[in-house]
Amino acid sequence: MKLLFVGCTLLVLSSVSAVAGTRYLSGLTSLKYNDTDSILMGSGQTVTIDDATGWVTEGRLAPNTTQWAKYGPGRTAIFLQNSMIKFSGGYASDGYLYDMGGVQSLSYGSAHTAAFLERSHINFAGGYVSGGYVSESSSWLPYNSAYGLVHVNSAAKVEFTPGADGTGALAKAVLVSATWLYYGPGRNAQFRASGVFTSFSGGYVSQGVLETTTWLTTRTGVVQVAASTICTFSGGYYTP
Repeated sequence: MKLLFVGCTLLVLSSVSAVAGTRYLSGLTSLKYNDTDSILMGSGQTVTIDDATGWVTEGRLAPNTTQWAKYGPGRTAIFLQNSMIKFSGGYASDGYLYDMGGVQSLSYGSAHTAAFLERSHINFAGGYVSGGYVSESSSWLPYNSAYGLVHVNSAAKVEFTPGADGTGALAKAVLVSATWLYYGPGRNAQFRASGVFTSFSGGYVSQGVLETTTWLTTRTGVVQVAASTICTFSGGYYTP
């Protein structure tokens, strides 16, 4: 506030301070999240704005309104009313899925889709799903085109690696039961489930917990590894 005397009159000048990168919304407000698309944000909140573009990057969605947003070119999802959402590069990157009668079918790669649970947290990267909760109907997922599918626990978040070409690949999941999986060409082991995450890279297991004592192949030979050991693999070999 500034005080200014004009003759014998005292004028009070009010000023509003703004924090760079934020904007306070006193009412429902439609904001752009890319050059062509907008989304309705809720009132009574401070949203985050990209100063360079003027696009909203984080905030709470409006209540009582169905909100569609793009998570990649030509790919959209419906987000939960009155929930937090984030945008990056002009697309949704983090949010909560709206109730669409149980699931929404979304792409985690150009060649792969899965059904993701309603009201669940979901992440996007590179224009595809990078993490989410799949439905039981989508709980069999490919990890290697030559070795078929792996059964993942739908109660745990599944992570995906879209890849440079967007083909999509399983990156991290909890197994439904102890499962024999390949960590390299022709080399497999039985990995534990029960809340333990198993990681994948390049179509093979990159980290997991052994269910049973197993002989594993290293780059120089074979070693016996005890059950319950957390094992790391690289290039198709066990790396002690």
